[in-house]
Amino acid sequence: MNLLNRFLPKKKDSTKLYIEALEALLEGDVEDAILKLKDLVQYDTNNIRAYLRLGDIFRENQKAEQALKIHQSLILRKRLSKALQSEIYMSLAKDYFELKKFEKVQFYLLEILKIDKKNLNALNLILDVYILQKKWDEGIKVLKKIEKINGLSTSKEQSDLIINKAKESEEKKLFNDAIKFYEKSISIDSSNFLSHLKIGNIHEKNKNLNNALDEWVIYAKKSSKDGKEIYGKIEKILFELGRFGEIEEFYNNLLKIDSENFYALLGLSNILISKGEFDKCLSLIDDLVYEKNNSIYLELLKIKVHLKKKKEDKLLLIIDNLFTILKN
Repeated sequence: MNLLNRFLPKKKDSTKLYIEALEALLEGDVEDAILKLKDLVQYDTNNIRAYLRLGDIFRENQKAEQALKIHQSLILRKRLSKALQSEIYMSLAKDYFELKKFEKVQFYLLEILKIDKKNLNALNLILDVYILQKKWDEGIKVLKKIEKINGLSTSKEQSDLIINKAKESEEKKLFNDAIKFYEKSISIDSSNFLSHLKIGNIHEKNKNLNNALDEWVIYAKKSSKDGKEIYGKIEKILFELGRFGEIEEFYNNLLKIDSENFYALLGLSNILISKGEFDKCLSLIDDLVYEKNNSIYLELLKIKVHLKKKKEDKLLLIIDNLFTILKN
């Protein structure tokens, strides 16, 4: 018997080969991993996970068509567990996703969800498909399901999809619909300050300056320094509406929210300088210089105030140019 065994091929250890293939992958040796998996499935044709991994490797290396052929061959296998069926469907869905055949992706993901309606991997991938297809309402439904399953809020993501609906309405010049969608996005995610900017912009197009102003002020307050690009427009509209006192109040409110908002300080300083309140302006800056350890911005602003006090217009122009450079 021992003599006979010497001439028979040694039985390969499928588990060992599979582990070696995974190790090769971890080491970045894709070709070696493919060879080992091919060797494995050649003599152990029932090793479904080896086939799955082999196909996945092909897809991950820009060979989605090859991956698809391997994974499709597994569908015909009999007596597969529900778990294995789900794995095969997921690999097929990913193959088709890579090939941009999204109807097929949806089909296999829905098959997974028939087996396990709480499968987060399937839900997340079908969400990606809906977003690519601009099916915002379907995407929102999926996000609600994900939130219900894992208990984590998807408010921001839902809000983002509603913003996309608003943008589409805006592009079609359906401004009332766009405003409704932007408002809905805010109601779902109160931290979403961008929608206030968008609503304000629509009101500006429609010459509703008071409404535009209200939305822009909220945007400026919520976005802190990120809203600096709107400060000039707010100041201009308040000036046009004759609400001069509110300009100073606007900048003061921004500094109460964020004392490090230099652009709000710059705006307030310009107002105080225009009123000739140089000492009040310098006192305000000095307080902040002490707190912020002598920021170069604040030092430049102090120079600007002193120059304005002495009516050094040419030097003032240089300082203003410096601020523009630093801002950009």
